[in-house]
Amino acid sequence: MASMNDQHGGATAHVLLVPLPAQGHMNPMLQFGRRLAYHGLRPTLVATRYVLSTSPPPGDPFRVAAFSDGFDAGGMASCPDPVEYCRRLEAVGSETLARVIDAEARAGRAATVLVYDPHMAWVPRVARAAGVPTAAFLSQPCAVDAIYGEVWAGRVPLPMDDGGDLRRRGVLSVDLATADLPPFVAAPELYPKYLDVSIRQFEDLLDADDVFVNSFNDLEPMEAEHMESTWRAKTVGPTLPSFFLDDSRLPANKNHGIDIFTGDAPCMEWLDKQAPCSVVLASYGTVYSLDGAELEELGNGLCNSGKPFLWVVRSSEGHKLSEELRGKCKEKGLIVSWCPQLEVLKHKATGCFLTHRGWNSTMEAIATAVPMVAMPQSADQPTIAKYVETAWEIGVRAQLDEKGSVTKEEVEISIKKVMDGKRAVEYKRNAAKWMQKAKEAAQVGGSSDKNIAEFDLVTPASHRHRRRSRWRTSNVGDDNHGGGRVLLLPFPAAQGHTNPMLQFGRRLAYHGLRPTLVTTRYVLSTTPPPGDPFRVAAISDGFDDDAGCMAAPPDYGEYHRSLEAHGARTLAELLVSEARAGRPARVLVYDPHLPWARRVARADGVGAAAFMPQPCAVDLIYGEVCAGRLALPVTPADVSGLYTRGALGVELGHDDLPPFVATPELTPAFCEQSVAQFAGLEDADDVLVNSFSDLEPKEAAYMEATWRAKTVGPLLPSFYIGDGPLPSNTAYGFNLFTSTVPCMEWLDKQPPRSVVFVSYGTFSSYDAAKLEEVGNGLCNSGKPFLWVVRSNEEHKLSRELREKCGKRGLIFMEVEELMFSIIQQK
Repeated sequence: MASMNDQHGGATAHVLLVPLPAQGHMNPMLQFGRRLAYHGLRPTLVATRYVLSTSPPPGDPFRVAAFSDGFDAGGMASCPDPVEYCRRLEAVGSETLARVIDAEARAGRAATVLVYDPHMAWVPRVARAAGVPTAAFLSQPCAVDAIYGEVWAGRVPLPMDDGGDLRRRGVLSVDLATADLPPFVAAPELYPKYLDVSIRQFEDLLDADDVFVNSFNDLEPMEAEHMESTWRAKTVGPTLPSFFLDDSRLPANKNHGIDIFTGDAPCMEWLDKQAPCSVVLASYGTVYSLDGAELEELGNGLCNSGKPFLWVVRSSEGHKLSEELRGKCKEKGLIVSWCPQLEVLKHKATGCFLTHRGWNSTMEAIATAVPMVAMPQSADQPTIAKYVETAWEIGVRAQLDEKGSVTKEEVEISIKKVMDGKRAVEYKRNAAKWMQKAKEAAQVGGSSDKNIAEFDLVTPASHRHRRRSRWRTSNVGDDNHGGGRVLLLPFPAAQGHTNPMLQFGRRLAYHGLRPTLVTTRYVLSTTPPPGDPFRVAAISDGFDDDAGCMAAPPDYGEYHRSLEAHGARTLAELLVSEARAGRPARVLVYDPHLPWARRVARADGVGAAAFMPQPCAVDLIYGEVCAGRLALPVTPADVSGLYTRGALGVELGHDDLPPFVATPELTPAFCEQSVAQFAGLEDADDVLVNSFSDLEPKEAAYMEATWRAKTVGPLLPSFYIGDGPLPSNTAYGFNLFTSTVPCMEWLDKQPPRSVVFVSYGTFSSYDAAKLEEVGNGLCNSGKPFLWVVRSNEEHKLSRELREKCGKRGLIFMEVEELMFSIIQQK
């Protein structure tokens, strides 16, 4: 596969993840996506409409996109015939996935690669038709994959009697009897469709650009070697949340990300009351079912074992339990419809895991060092059970009786073997050994971590690694000029946009980066430079010689068009000149009111970080409009859903909404620019917001989950927020408006907390009538007041009002607002 830089001019690669719409297939791929995101790729989960409508989104770092399986209302469970489901999934899924790929490209998010579950063998054909490379993600162990691959290649005839030939040829490390084989190949006449889906995984596998397996080399060394030499497959497992693998790079990664089944049973509190290593966790996964008789045997076996147990019986299965069995179970155990399985397995009280031996559950038990009792049913489970018992020696397989069932006596015996038998200590010791090997594989420098890092799109020269070095003071090392160079491009001639970004630049400088303020020629010609640590550089907005800059054109839309046309050209020229002068930019921090700046940076191979100067609450409303989740004009009824969903912490009325979206017909240019901040925002390397989480907890959480936005505020001079490292940072450093009126001396003469401070910022204006109302209201309040009226607004004040105000207050053109607040606190 061509490198990311070759294909995208240095832009961060966009990865579409298309798992089979089943929890056991989705969660491993999501964890793989998190690893890719750590290395700098941008993952989008592509799932069915039903899954996305019934499951919470996985959150950062994922975007989500929907395709259809033909069963949007009920998903896989609504189609009782698996053959029909697979047929509809391919027919409808092919068409709707093609639309997703096309829509992403049209939105400026062209997919760099599509990672797919090869159980959907039609997916790579759709991707190739759109010119998108593919990577197959095999969700089962290497041993099972190897068997299916050999059948597909015609090197093993059907039905398979055993694995003897594969053992002799060095494909498998374990002798498999018929009962240990996947039943789809041992008895293909019973499962023709499942056989077809299983072996067709290999249909186009050699045409895939990459192949990955959710396993790790030390666990299946011979099988992994065969998969690599035959199918070019690389192990990348265990794909579990990093928290459970002691991987410090992603410490907050504690959940898989998709839970189709949920519950609120207090199982963790119950576990806290149990003795260490005493509890049996019994769970049969999210797909397979037992009939009533089988559940009775299992439940009685658990009770008869004498061990406390936590038994997960899905809500859809609970009706099969008799009242007698429920009563018996209460004496020793706890029945729940769902549990946080990884947390339960990691709990010190858990000493045994009785399970169907699905691959995800097996990997979770290995990663948490819990010995197992295997009760396999179908698919890969018999083979995994054999490896658990024979290859890894971390548990036993419950034996079937002459009727092909597991009796309560066998359940009881198996549990006692694992927890109290003569090999119990050995099982625990082996489990601890495999846990350590699993963690080593996933951690930095481990076999699986190396395979992810060597993914062609994630080489050390990839964009993510360059981007990380931009933001870190170590490893920048491009020349002898110190830390990485950061260009800061705020919205020009808007002090409220420029000053927060300058303060952000000061923080970056403290951490060793070199900031350069980029603004228009007019602004630099009329405003004192911000001083150390900033360099300054100029671009053009097309109004270099017009006094008033943005005020020069009568139409705001005209100004924006001129700014984009001239600004894009002169910014590109600036990037080139900075590089030629030995000052290549590592990253451009830009105001997303200037979305074209990101495209200019991308074209030059420079990273881009969006800096949003408004609060999270306002940002998320604009973002919802851009995403099409809110329609214009926005009404209180529209945003009530955001409050209900927990995105907004406050209910908003009509007068509380940003007028640009509440009445867009009045200010179309402002509406367009506000909403357009989010067009392509997902392609920015970072998104930053001038707020802080405690101020807008719900809004900040939503912005992070939806747009990857991180709060970095309040971006005020450090002196005013008690920030010791920058004690001399007492002023913003950039003032478009100045005055010589001695307001501070006037304030010194006023009693503490007595003065009303009135200011309408540097942009918005009142007409003369409104100013009269404000001024008279101030005078009539009886309080001393300090009223800021900008020099370009001063002519609107009547002589009568000036005289009236002079008796009680002070009118002036500019003030250091922060200094005013400090004086008032004394």
